[in-house]
Amino acid sequence: MKRHLSVLAAVTCCWISALTGVGTGQPQAGTQAPAGGASGQPPSPPPGGQRGGPPGTESGFATFQTRCSICHGNPAVERAPTPAAIRDMPPEKIYDALCDALADEARKARLGNGLDADTVLGPIQNRRQYDRVRDILEDTRRAGGRILAGGEPAGGDGYFIPPTVVADAPEDSRLVQEEQFAPLIPVMKFTDVEDALRRANATRYGLAGSVWSSDLAKASAIAARMEVGTAWVNQHRATAANVPFGGAKESGIGRERGPEGLRAFQQITHLVIGDL
Repeated sequence: MKRHLSVLAAVTCCWISALTGVGTGQPQAGTQAPAGGASGQPPSPPPGGQRGGPPGTESGFATFQTRCSICHGNPAVERAPTPAAIRDMPPEKIYDALCDALADEARKARLGNGLDADTVLGPIQNRRQYDRVRDILEDTRRAGGRILAGGEPAGGDGYFIPPTVVADAPEDSRLVQEEQFAPLIPVMKFTDVEDALRRANATRYGLAGSVWSSDLAKASAIAARMEVGTAWVNQHRATAANVPFGGAKESGIGRERGPEGLRAFQQITHLVIGDL
């Protein structure tokens, strides 16, 4: 039995986005198909004096990529060099502080042309997705979510939605259950870490997530139980070319990068020889 490596010079990955309707269909042989996923991220900041605000407030509105974070403990943590999560889950005792910090950052974000160096956030890419994001915002209001910042189209020449922070969004709301692909984030409190982990995993998706804590052993144990393709501790979106990347559940098929990614392009030939 031998393996053939069949990586072509120009291989196109099939990015699935069933919720937004912009997917390319069924993945073909020899491709991987990572998709977005609103997975859970339990951060647990270290004790001590507050330095730079709660985790996720520095770069929280720079990208609005896919992820969720569970916060456990005191909000005093070094400025986290990470993009925003799809869901932030702080413990109840720092919930208000984190909501306020995120809302403050959201209001500072400059919307505009992506070619402008001073722009923090550009427009939604197309009208179909823009309308979908507005529908999610309306559903959020009907469900009882409290919009702390943003929440209304910004106007101007483009499909601009400002960074939007939502408190008290119900677990079954579209904002929590769907992959938004938009600058929207629900902040969801918890009192028990086990409950936070259960809620983080209670989704069809599982691309990635992170846990933040000064207790590395505890954080690592929580991260290992997250149903995701990548789980970080005290960081977010750290990747490397030699590390396999992909999601769990509906957040992708197969893996990119690393030896596991190359194996996806191998075709096994089983050679059977009989006697004459």
